[in-house]
Amino acid sequence: MYKFCGGWTRPSFHRLNQSLDLLTPNNLMSNPEQSQPSPSSSDSESLEPLSGVDFYNARRARWLTPTVPPRAPEPSSSRRKLEQVLSGPDAVTSDDVWFGSVEKIWKGLGAGGRLKRRLPMKLVIKIIHSAWLRDQTWPAGSAAPEPDDELPDVPPAPIILPASATSSGISTPWTLVEGDAAA
Repeated sequence: MYKFCGGWTRPSFHRLNQSLDLLTPNNLMSNPEQSQPSPSSSDSESLEPLSGVDFYNARRARWLTPTVPPRAPEPSSSRRKLEQVLSGPDAVTSDDVWFGSVEKIWKGLGAGGRLKRRLPMKLVIKIIHSAWLRDQTWPAGSAAPEPDDELPDVPPAPIILPASATSSGISTPWTLVEGDAAA
């Protein structure tokens, strides 16, 4: 955006104006990787609301939808072997499994290294679980608690209470609650 021509110059007004034109609600709703919206997406954009909670929910649904389908895992004999070994009963506590393949992977992960090939998260979790059992970070026989921080698919709509004509709607320590009025 800045050029060096014997000194720094400011960006041109024309370029700035073009950038601001891209900040319309319809452009914000479209996929940023696409330079031009597809015909099917322009039809759906005209049906989407332009403001409020419905706009937020529509935009959130679009953001949570993957734009590119996930790549299929590369078929690898070592990965198939690891999946087979870790799918066995008591695989996370087995010494044969640990010293056979899992220990080397854990040492790399524990040291902050990267995997050479992608692994599904369920395999990585089994590897970490096995390592934590060995170093007693995870007590043997314990089960993971149910998650309490999962978000719903659609967030609940905000509750908007009408403010009375004589009140600003802000509660204070001196605000009378309907039950306190009789006291």
